[in-house]
Amino acid sequence: MRPVGLLDLDAVARCLCAATVQQQYDLAREIVGRADVADRYRKRLGRRHAVYGDGTLSAATAPYATVRGRVVEQTYLAALRIVVDVLIERRGFCFSERRSIW
Repeated sequence: MRPVGLLDLDAVARCLCAATVQQQYDLAREIVGRADVADRYRKRLGRRHAVYGDGTLSAATAPYATVRGRVVEQTYLAALRIVVDVLIERRGFCFSERRSIW
């Protein structure tokens, strides 16, 4: 998976806000997994994955419904927390990337 930036976190959180509370953790894991698959594909073949994108979380959210505009702050912050939790629980997630916010 490519380095994670603020726009990536925002894109995934907005997807989670569009999902039910019961679906949010599974959806976050699915999006992170798709970003990882796309990045491996990009590294191996030198081009972006047709469905999963270029390996960024933002690109991996493209096929999903998302909330546009303003969202309820508590809902959005809860979704952000889920995204961060999923990234932390994921093995091999690197917190030392220079371009990453982590």
